[in-house]
Amino acid sequence: MPVSSTLPLYATDTLRRIEAQRIAACGGYTLMKRAAEALDREIESRWPLAQRFTIVCGPGNNGGDGYALALRLKAKRRDVCVHALNGLLPGVGDGARAAADWIGAGGSTSPVPARLDRADVVVDALFGIGLLRPLEGAAAAAVAAINQQTAPVLAVDLPSGLCADRGQVQGTAVRATATVTMLVGKPGLLTGEGPALTGVLKLAPLLADGESMLDAPADLDAIGPGWLSTWLPPRRRTAHKGDFGHVLLVGGDHGMAGAIRLAAEAAARGGAGLTSVWTRPEHAAAMLAARPELMVAGGPHGPDFPTLLARATALVVGPGLGRGDWARGLLRPLLSAGRPTVLDADALNLLA
Repeated sequence: MPVSSTLPLYATDTLRRIEAQRIAACGGYTLMKRAAEALDREIESRWPLAQRFTIVCGPGNNGGDGYALALRLKAKRRDVCVHALNGLLPGVGDGARAAADWIGAGGSTSPVPARLDRADVVVDALFGIGLLRPLEGAAAAAVAAINQQTAPVLAVDLPSGLCADRGQVQGTAVRATATVTMLVGKPGLLTGEGPALTGVLKLAPLLADGESMLDAPADLDAIGPGWLSTWLPPRRRTAHKGDFGHVLLVGGDHGMAGAIRLAAEAAARGGAGLTSVWTRPEHAAAMLAARPELMVAGGPHGPDFPTLLARATALVVGPGLGRGDWARGLLRPLLSAGRPTVLDADALNLLA
């Protein structure tokens, strides 16, 4: 999903409060049918000629969304095959109601086979945000069956096996062609392994006219080009380099000068008015020969580190920094400097 400005992202704990509020406002089964409608719209938009569908359903509300979609596709005279994890239907709640409606309309289910029959689209409705453990056994086998076939895969809310908060794979995970995520954005869809597994991402708020989401502060914001453009407006013809900040980049331990040099070049090209580099002194001559617009320090000549740090208005720390005593001695004052800071590469390793 292209993020034009910012996309609020909500961790699981916050999302559960939002979900409870929406269920109280309009009912859980209503939300399930709206989710099915959103999935159907994505199918019509992305695969308008698809006629044969395989839907793999789990035991909870994510599976309930799958049954609600199956019922909707059946009403449109599509060929729908539904597989239930372990051959079991959801036992309670809205998922059970959706499964009962599917069976009541003449639908049927079967256990997930080792190899799925040929389909135009496969729908992953196994697990959503409630998955808190690595997939194993029948669940892992179901994911393998989805990944081994060649049809495009539509994931319900998020690919099964992907951690909604951190983007980690929990044992194994579905590789989706597209994902329709419900209510709000989740951090795991845009971090870690999320982007590689999610495919094309669409957000379905599941709101009817006049309804609004719970006013909960986002845990994170995904930043898009529309947001960045507000920070890089056109510059006055009379502007001076001193009007556009002084970025200090710190890194480039022995043998890793290239990383900090490339980062400094990117900072200068990105619009920094003044660009300084603190690195090992033996790197200064080569860096200045390649990029004379950079101000390179690190040795006995020129400003010392505290002086240079005091002048900077923004910091980039980590490219080629290494993990030794030199790096650790630099990182501590940088973290406490109170400047806008980008931490990258070995700075993240040292934090970890």
